[in-house]
Amino acid sequence: MGDPLEDIAWFSMRCVMEPVPDYFGALEVYERAAGQVIDRARLRYHRVLVSTRVAVIRHRNFASEPAYAIVSRGLNRRLLVEALAAASEVDLLKPEPITAPATQQSAYFEKVIDDFAKIVLPRSSDKQVIAVTKNSAKVIKYCKAIDQFGPSIESAKLLALTQLLGALPESIAAGELTVSAAVRGSSIAFDQALDYFNKETAWSGQLSAEASGSIAQRHYHKI
Repeated sequence: MGDPLEDIAWFSMRCVMEPVPDYFGALEVYERAAGQVIDRARLRYHRVLVSTRVAVIRHRNFASEPAYAIVSRGLNRRLLVEALAAASEVDLLKPEPITAPATQQSAYFEKVIDDFAKIVLPRSSDKQVIAVTKNSAKVIKYCKAIDQFGPSIESAKLLALTQLLGALPESIAAGELTVSAAVRGSSIAFDQALDYFNKETAWSGQLSAEASGSIAQRHYHKI
């Protein structure tokens, strides 16, 4: 039932989180078994579809473990922007990362993270304790990033929204709702809105990058 390329789109997303040795080789195996060539445009469409579904779920933070939600939201919101850009044939530039100095609290965060890694984990054989410690470390890394980069990232988002809308919004949330309405009303072009959300997801991704590890650098395969 349905379009089989939706399954390939789910496979494509899974390969971002758990890379296979040869993604394109896997597609060729599928093509030989199916007896037909995969329509790349349809696959790009279904990547948007599956990315939207996952982003909506993760946006509500339904994950029982906060660390999972932090990592998943950072990844899947970025994947949605990438999928939209690919399907719309919009070239996006990689935004410059936000820089900010360490704060007075940074050393406290680092001390707890270091204690987890060098004292708690090496001395524990309890699997649940190990899992909870690792997840707690991710949450603390996220909080450390918010403490250091949060204010600067908020200012950058407000500036980007002001440039896009022509006026300073009351808040980031209000500004993004205005952008969405303007796209629907055709007063802001889709690629302009996508450019903003490309920046927004990149800057927000900085907050979850340390907690995410290598996943912070994962992307869809270009097709």
